[in-house]
Amino acid sequence: MILRWSVPLAAWLVVVLQLQALLKFTLAAEFEFPIRNGRNQFSTVIGVGTPPQFFPMLLDSGSEEVWVPGPKCRECDEDGKFFNPADSTTFGNLPEVQKSAGYASGEVWYHEVFENVTCPAGSRREETTCAVTTGKVSFLQGGSSSCVGLAKRANATATTVRLPIGLTDRESPVFQSMPFDGIIGLAPSKSNFVEALYESGNLKHRQLGISLLPNVQKMFLGDMGPEKAAKMEWIPNAEHDGYWSVPNVALSYLDANNEKHDIPGVYRVVLDSGSSVAMMTESTQQMVKSLVPCKSQLSLRFSATFQHAIDVFVHTRRQHSKGLVLGADCNLDVMDLSGFPDDMLIMGKDFFEQVETWFDWDSDRIGFVKA
Repeated sequence: MILRWSVPLAAWLVVVLQLQALLKFTLAAEFEFPIRNGRNQFSTVIGVGTPPQFFPMLLDSGSEEVWVPGPKCRECDEDGKFFNPADSTTFGNLPEVQKSAGYASGEVWYHEVFENVTCPAGSRREETTCAVTTGKVSFLQGGSSSCVGLAKRANATATTVRLPIGLTDRESPVFQSMPFDGIIGLAPSKSNFVEALYESGNLKHRQLGISLLPNVQKMFLGDMGPEKAAKMEWIPNAEHDGYWSVPNVALSYLDANNEKHDIPGVYRVVLDSGSSVAMMTESTQQMVKSLVPCKSQLSLRFSATFQHAIDVFVHTRRQHSKGLVLGADCNLDVMDLSGFPDDMLIMGKDFFEQVETWFDWDSDRIGFVKA
């Protein structure tokens, strides 16, 4: 007997396409956070306390601390925005031990508390549905300016974990005008946001991806899925002593005839999503200006199969320099790096704007999504 299906072929095609979309959806990163660019500082919105008090927070793979302005630091933010423990039912005080965190642009002094940290509703495999308009960033995916009543979709739920978080008592003046309120340090530590999500069972894998590409500006947390995994170039033996870095990186450059020239030595490259510029010590800058012809590109060779060219000279996209002057039309487009060895280079947002970069706690490796 020949069975005849009464369902039209077009209907079956719709079902197949829906299943394919669902499969891709469930195999994507477990959390996706939209990233906004405020004056070359990239942040996302995170809630602190219960009910959540929401703050735009800088995504920083170059540090491990998590902090927001505290009530003793009302002058720290030009908007006067700070976390108020009195408004949180889950606030947990700790002995007030002063700590500090230093950055290239300044320093903060803080004490730690235990508090709930909330991923906004919709960040779990969806776009966020929370809108925050603090005068610094605005996420316009729905929701309200106070982020009360987060979920606008029936299946959108917030995810909350508990971890130590710093409340600043004092900050360098430079932070007052920054387009973010706090910082999420993404280097591994036991008080790390990613670690807390993993320990609470909200992540299958301790993996973090950052993309600042023009068409995809997101932070990804958790398993990346097989489709993206097939495009990855992993660099083993990554280091993360307070910041993520790749050791044993070789440098070279191409001259005007497209011929490659190696630069002596090997370097440790810090991949710092919280930095708006590349950074080198003064000695390394002097070496670069003596060896590399004006307007050439440096090439970072991370492995035998992956290298990436970077612009270190001023060009039409950004006409400014915080480095050494090479000539009227040939300035180094890097910032001075003080207090670090000469073999250390810091790559900031320009790197992440060109390469989607992943950090893997479980295997101590850093990966790049090949185009």
